[in-house]
Amino acid sequence: MTLAILIPAAISAQTRTEKYYLDSTLQVCDSLSAKFISYHIYNDSLAQNGIIRITDLDGEILHEDEYSNIPDKVSKGYTKWLTYNVTPRFLTTFKDGNWHGELCTFYVSGQIKRRDIYENGVLVSGNCYTASGLDTTYTNYEIHPIFKGGEVERVRFLIKNIKYPKAAYRKGIAGVVVVKFVVGKDGTLSNIGIQESVHPLLDEEALRVIRLMPPWIPGTQDGENVRVQFYMPIKFSVFNNIDEFLGTSN
Repeated sequence: MTLAILIPAAISAQTRTEKYYLDSTLQVCDSLSAKFISYHIYNDSLAQNGIIRITDLDGEILHEDEYSNIPDKVSKGYTKWLTYNVTPRFLTTFKDGNWHGELCTFYVSGQIKRRDIYENGVLVSGNCYTASGLDTTYTNYEIHPIFKGGEVERVRFLIKNIKYPKAAYRKGIAGVVVVKFVVGKDGTLSNIGIQESVHPLLDEEALRVIRLMPPWIPGTQDGENVRVQFYMPIKFSVFNNIDEFLGTSN
């Protein structure tokens, strides 16, 4: 499990708040992977009684409940999730960390927006609805960002722009550099860095090429563009064709 980013903040002598980032399945994650933020507001010095508040990344409260034993609540995990004002915006259940049963989202008016059925994390069926309640074209709840033109165009871009550092080539330095970056709501790339290094020469070339990339088609969540953390492996070797680059040649 990813370590929580914990930010304790003293509110008063008897109250403190802990802040956790959560992914789409309400598991603790890092800030770049976060879809939601959970605040544990303790009202006593023993850190037992208080409030659990969940917001989206813009600070809108999606859920808030008061508990007499927050640690016990957290250890059991969140099973159902409704908004603070009782008008649901998101409702789902989990089993072993996977979506299981209904996943429903709603418009601000309370009208249902989607109803998906999952079995142990696998989508079984799904329906999407307009704001007036009519069936509409179904789209997955989450869609990952993609390079414009798809995977083949992404690979062509890399082949065209990567310049194998001569010093690294002469020394036989090769390997797979994993670059990390965020695809923004508008498709632009930011927070570009190295996740897995091979050698400074290859690392810098990988970063240079990623910085050249045009905007991607952004990822979406329930039809809305979202920021998505992305990891891309770049293999430095000598290739004869695109299939060999992809590792699909026989």
